[in-house]
Amino acid sequence: MKGSIPGFMVACLLAAPLAQASFMGSTLLGEYSNNLSEPAWCSETSVVGAGVEFECPGGFQVDVSSDQVLYTLSGFGTFGGGDFNGFVLSDASATVPGIVAVTIASTTLAGMDPSRLWFDTDSIWLNFSGLEMPDLKMSTLLDVTFAAVTEPGSFALLSLGIAGLGLCRRRTASETERESAGQPCNLK
Repeated sequence: MKGSIPGFMVACLLAAPLAQASFMGSTLLGEYSNNLSEPAWCSETSVVGAGVEFECPGGFQVDVSSDQVLYTLSGFGTFGGGDFNGFVLSDASATVPGIVAVTIASTTLAGMDPSRLWFDTDSIWLNFSGLEMPDLKMSTLLDVTFAAVTEPGSFALLSLGIAGLGLCRRRTASETERESAGQPCNLK
């Protein structure tokens, strides 16, 4: 029985459910820039919820959901050239769990490929530089994967269980000492 206690504790830790990390409720900074070394020409913060989070002049919109980002634009034929002409999405509140992967789920832009997308733990850059929009409309959908986050309630339950096991072990040790000393064990 004694050998099963550490195994039980490990099983409890591994069984702790993981919370679904997401953008929902987080404050993000959205910036459209023609050049990363100059100030963005469209910059705003928004709390992620229902509806479009960012709207820039010229019909550019960014809608962020729990784990996706949808970029849409209508009215232009070709994005300007240069090293960067795109949108940067950043965690303004330091509440988004670390971003571990971003992929292009769908796009209407010929030439939009993974080389135009990069990210770190709290920002996503999408570069439209030089791309042409068919029918003067564009949409690109990104899937975002976050680092796993253990639910706080699981840690509380695990801590309570470990404390209980410690008390049981202490009680068992105390009974063993009494028996060794020749004292009867009183359980009331």
